[in-house]
Amino acid sequence: MTTLGITIGFVLLIIPGILLTFRWYVAVQAAAIEREGWLPAMRRSRQLTGEIYGHLFAFALLVGFITAVPMAVARAAATGHDTLAAAFIGGVLLHSFALAFAALATALLYYDLTSRYGPVSAQAVDQGAPAASGSGDA
Repeated sequence: MTTLGITIGFVLLIIPGILLTFRWYVAVQAAAIEREGWLPAMRRSRQLTGEIYGHLFAFALLVGFITAVPMAVARAAATGHDTLAAAFIGGVLLHSFALAFAALATALLYYDLTSRYGPVSAQAVDQGAPAASGSGDA
């Protein structure tokens, strides 16, 4: 019975959380660029991510790996040194660059998805947001 309870809890909590993570992967970018509010941004993210969960999983793994490796190297280099302030400052700088890289990569993913699956809405263009070209020609 405990195994059954644990399995049901996992399916009811973890699996929907993973699916929502993929559905709302670009919701922040949609809110910032399309300027329609948080609820339309979540809908737009769901529309853009559709059924490409494998692509999003690979993207998240790659971005996570690219940002985690420098952090692990910095953490290993700072271990055992007496200069706590220098290690802290270096860690903060590396963490800032890692977060900036992840944000930039996700913004590029948003633009890629809008070029593939639909341009920015007309209302957002009227409000001054940049329009994405739907042709994909470069």
